[in-house]
Amino acid sequence: MFYFVTGSLIVGFIIVWTVGRRRQLPDLGSSEWMALQQGLPLSLAADPALNRYAVRTRRWRVLGVGGGLFASAAWAYFPFHEGLRSWNPAVGLVVGWFAAGVLPEIFVRHRPATSVRAAALKSRSVRRYVSPTAWRWLAGSIALSAAAVAIRQVVTLRSTPTRADAAMLLSASLLLALVGIAAVWRVARRPHPAGGPNDVLVDETIRALATTRAVSGWSALQFIAAAYLAPTGYFPNADLVHRTIVVLALVGLTASWAWVPTRMVRRSTAQAIPV
Repeated sequence: MFYFVTGSLIVGFIIVWTVGRRRQLPDLGSSEWMALQQGLPLSLAADPALNRYAVRTRRWRVLGVGGGLFASAAWAYFPFHEGLRSWNPAVGLVVGWFAAGVLPEIFVRHRPATSVRAAALKSRSVRRYVSPTAWRWLAGSIALSAAAVAIRQVVTLRSTPTRADAAMLLSASLLLALVGIAAVWRVARRPHPAGGPNDVLVDETIRALATTRAVSGWSALQFIAAAYLAPTGYFPNADLVHRTIVVLALVGLTASWAWVPTRMVRRSTAQAIPV
């Protein structure tokens, strides 16, 4: 299933990239794309801070994919357990990609610290930077995971995942929640550097981009966990229940990757992206 999803995402990315090249749209993830997405004047796409952020996000994505593939291979082949597990590089690739959207935001400072701080006219709250769309998909991922666990608990006949596997997935989800909360809080509450109006505008843009990456990556990873938590076994409508949860998880995974980043700002103020 995840091979199919990964292949579909790759094909979709190739199609989007081809259409973008023909219509001369900015590359996804470039500073020009970020400026266009946030409705900034395109002249600010050359801002050094925005360029550094674009380069940094691409670098972390590459590291995340490589780390995910290595971790999945280690899980399957390294001799710290009895027997060999099956290697699923597609899952490692997807998990590494989205993990690289959450973890870096805790540690990366996008602008150098200054001794002078500009007065903030608006409070830097998490709700200000995270879009309602991102919150809704995150809530959906948590609700789907909770539903999968609840269904498994009321099933009296044998089912998978086992209690040990379910506990491991829930522990990973809890750790993911702690990391996601820390990342979003870190970005939203980071001190504001002193500077002119354009500097402030770019800084606000980077905050919106960073919180969106953190929440969308969090949602995507939680949807993956929900898919693995989907119970299977011998109980009424077992196949239907399992497939429903998996399909909903795949829809949420795709939306977290492709839909949430296009709704970083409200449509009334955002500049539309031609497609």
